Amino acid sequence: MRYSKQEIKNSLDCKWLLGHIKFCLIFLGIIIGVSFLVTILVFLSDLNDSKLSLSENLFGCLLVAGIVDGLMICIFLPIIICYLYDYKKVMKLFQTAEPYIVILNQPSTSFFYRGAVYFKLKFTTKNGVTVTVDTQPMWSTYNDYYLEEYNKYNNKEVEILYNETEDRAIVLGLKNKNV
Repeated sequence: MRYSKQEIKNSLDCKWLLGHIKFCLIFLGIIIGVSFLVTILVFLSDLNDSKLSLSENLFGCLLVAGIVDGLMICIFLPIIICYLYDYKKVMKLFQTAEPYIVILNQPSTSFFYRGAVYFKLKFTTKNGVTVTVDTQPMWSTYNDYYLEEYNKYNNKEVEILYNETEDRAIVLGLKNKNV
């Protein structure tokens, strides 16, 4: 059974990656917006008290905001690029991946994503090789909302696509439901 690009875009892996990309972009936008707002407030409050000319004062405020924003862009841009690269990789992997039905019954906590849970998948490929692969840390037991989502998948059968060359599993969703 082959899956369409739209079904892969609706997979848990793609939703998880896009969620991280959106979070980084929103956070970066908030930081840039707040820094320019602070710049404007500092500029306006310093108009009467400053011994500098209007253009020097404005230049100084914008320079500080530009340095802060440039630093934030230098920090977040590589992270966003990595997530975009991984997203594009998932979109290419599905073409050569084989579908399997597995049970998510071996949860483990993630070291990098604090509070997140991933599952260890152990199954036999169509070539007869037993494979153990980890999912992305898409679940959490951090609070009730995330616990409900975790319980929705824990000990349930899910559809995955497994690519042997990349040793990567893409979680599509619950069996016979593309969540």
